[in-house]
Amino acid sequence: MRLTKLFVMAVLVGAVAVIGCSDDGGTGGTAGTGGTAGTGGTAGTGGTAGTGGDGGMGGAAGTGGTAGTGGDGGMGGTAGTGGMGGTAGTGGDGGMGGTAGTGGDGGMGGTAGTGGDGGGTWVEQESGSTSFLQSVSFVDANTGTAVGAGGVILRTTDGGATWTEQNSGTTKDLWDVSFTDENNGTAVGANDPEVDEPTIVRTTDGGTTWVTQSNGVDVFVLNGVSFTDADTGTAVGSSGTILRTTDGGTTWTEQTSDTTVNLNDVSFTDENNGTAVGNAGTILRTTDGGTTWTEQTSGTANDLFGVSFTDENNGTAVGNAGTIVRTTDGGTTWTEQTGGGEALQDVSFTDENNGTAVGVSGTILRTTDGGANWVQENSGTPRGLNGVSFTDPNTGTAVGGGGTILRRTDGGGG
Repeated sequence: MRLTKLFVMAVLVGAVAVIGCSDDGGTGGTAGTGGTAGTGGTAGTGGTAGTGGDGGMGGAAGTGGTAGTGGDGGMGGTAGTGGMGGTAGTGGDGGMGGTAGTGGDGGMGGTAGTGGDGGGTWVEQESGSTSFLQSVSFVDANTGTAVGAGGVILRTTDGGATWTEQNSGTTKDLWDVSFTDENNGTAVGANDPEVDEPTIVRTTDGGTTWVTQSNGVDVFVLNGVSFTDADTGTAVGSSGTILRTTDGGTTWTEQTSDTTVNLNDVSFTDENNGTAVGNAGTILRTTDGGTTWTEQTSGTANDLFGVSFTDENNGTAVGNAGTIVRTTDGGTTWTEQTGGGEALQDVSFTDENNGTAVGVSGTILRTTDGGANWVQENSGTPRGLNGVSFTDPNTGTAVGGGGTILRRTDGGGG
């Protein structure tokens, strides 16, 4: 999870990304709390910062990174070659390659529209926050955690009827979160220059307390994390970084990825089988818990920002320019599917057929047939959506700019 937040500085292969408070989410567009970004500029080669970008963690800038119409100008994007989720191009707005402010258009309120081309209802929930939310993880229909800019962590135990902010113990941007049950969860994020390590925080009591963990690597950011049980997890990040723990994060061990490309997300279905995705269409696969990682042919050169596997064979990855690629054989072959033209930030499947992808400009796509057909749904918001988590085909939550949280309980994929 990558595209889209506050005070992050990256100097990567000639590109500098600065995320500031209430600056522009697009060329000529001012994003601040409740502010509306302008018509937008061009987010690097092939990426367009669109109208109404939120000043949050938003749209990715750079080569193939799109801040898109309504895409957030904040945390989700990656600066520079080897940045966090896209490559910041010349004049690329949004994401780590542009400057974004805290909050987004319209603040917290508002109700997402009813229905859409794919039917169903997405309803905006009151998050109690204007922070840019980057990722969300639910373990059942009621219990979920969202993370984002400035170390914000929000928790619900009633399906989002109420969200409560927790003390993360960090002010660093958090990019991804993974819970395996209602108590055990880990969030990862930006580098803390005081310790020269990317941020990892851990809870074993549902977020009542969060503890910072040491990881021993000096890289810019960790973008993705996936745990399969309370002890076993993998995190990925900039410059091909892969970290592994088998003791709940008490110790983290760096693994060999054989790439320097930024890795943006990772999905494990058990302790052995996992897939990581990154810039330039990079897909890495392991069947031995990361002892060895093998590069697979994705069939695309676009940056990939999100990946979701439901078993060792069936998985989907999404990314820039509406890219969707699908495998049913563990990645031996990947097939490109037709989705939409906007950058997609995250994807969540609950079984091999039912899945939901989200992206810039409030984009939500749904499939009930393993991606043979993707149907666009009405999110009711122009803000970029960066993370999505479904616990069954009918129950899911998406998060994004300006503290946006959307909920669906009548279908919408996995």
